[in-house]
Amino acid sequence: MNDSFILPSHPGLRYSGRWDQTDSQCYQTGRGAVRIKANFTGTYLALLLSGSDPDIWWRSRIDDGEEKRWQNTLPEGADLVLARDNIAPGPHTLTLARDSEGLGGISYFRGLILAPGEKLLPPEVPPRRRIELIGDSILAGAFALGTQDSTYLSNESSELAFGPVLARILQADYSVIATSGEGVVHNADETQRSSEISYAAGDYLRTLYSSGQPLWSPAGFKPQVILLNHGANDFEGGRLPSPTFFERGYHKLLELIRHKNPLSLIICLEPLPAEPALQAGPAIKLAVQKLNQQGDQKIHYLPLGDRSAILNPDDYADGEHLLASGHAKVARYLAPLVTRLAKW
Repeated sequence: MNDSFILPSHPGLRYSGRWDQTDSQCYQTGRGAVRIKANFTGTYLALLLSGSDPDIWWRSRIDDGEEKRWQNTLPEGADLVLARDNIAPGPHTLTLARDSEGLGGISYFRGLILAPGEKLLPPEVPPRRRIELIGDSILAGAFALGTQDSTYLSNESSELAFGPVLARILQADYSVIATSGEGVVHNADETQRSSEISYAAGDYLRTLYSSGQPLWSPAGFKPQVILLNHGANDFEGGRLPSPTFFERGYHKLLELIRHKNPLSLIICLEPLPAEPALQAGPAIKLAVQKLNQQGDQKIHYLPLGDRSAILNPDDYADGEHLLASGHAKVARYLAPLVTRLAKW
C-alpha cells in the first residue's frame, strides 16, 4: 500500500457504536447505526469495506452534501469510491454509518485510500453527551423506509430509528444494541425455550450480534444515559411467558446493565408498539420500582400513554412498526423528557 492508505487504527478516524478493534488492520462490526467520521484532504476517497452478507446497507455523506444509501455488493478487496474529482481540493469530512442491524451479518473495514500526497486531518472532538439504546426491531428501524421491497433489511434504517434521531436532537454520541424479534425472556414466534436461544441480556454482552466473542467492554463507551425499549416481543406469538416470569427477567436484565454501567441513568420505556405494552408495561414498572426500593434511584420507568397523542395511523408501516415520520415524532416527544431526567 502507498502512503495514502489509511489503516483502521489511524488516530484520525473516529468510531461510534460497537466495533471489534482487536485486529488493527481490519475492524469489524455487527451492529446497526455504527459510524465512522474522518476529516481528509483531496478530491479522492475510497473505502476498503466488505460484508458477510450483500444485504447490508450503509449511508455516507461528504461534507454537507447529499446523503447516499447503498449496499456494499463489491467483491472482497475491491475499493468502494465515495469521492473522485467531484469535490473541490482542500479539507473535507466523511460521515459513514451502517444502516442495517446485526441480522445482516458482519462488516469488515480495512481502511481508506486517499489521493497521493493527501492525508487525514485531526478528528473532531467527540460529543460530551453519550447515550446507549437497547431494544428490538422498533429501535432497529425495521420498515422505517416502508414495506415496498422484498428484503427485510432493504426497508430497515437503523439511523432513522427514534433512538439515533433522539441522540442527534440531544447532540449526543450514541451506540445501538437492537435486534429484530428479540425479547427479554421470549423472542417473537419462539415455540420452546432452549439454551441455544439468545435473549436481550446475552446480546448486550456481545460486541458483535452474531458472535459470542469478543465480549463488549463498557470502557470503550461510557454512556451517561441508557434507554431500553424491550418487552414487545415477549408477548407476541408462540409460548408466552407469564407477567411474573417476564418481570423477573427484566429485573435481571436491569441488574446486568447496572453492573456494567454503575453511574448511568437508565430509562425503561413502555415498549412500542402499544398492544404488547399492556402486559409488558406494568411488569417493567414493577421491576423498576423494586430496584428503586433497593436503593437504585437512577432507574426510571417512562410511560408513553395514549400513542394517538404522539402518532397518526399514517406514521406506521404495517400497523406495528414505525415509518421514519413516526420515529421522528417519538424522538421529539422523548427529547424534553430525557433532557429533564438526565439534567442535560
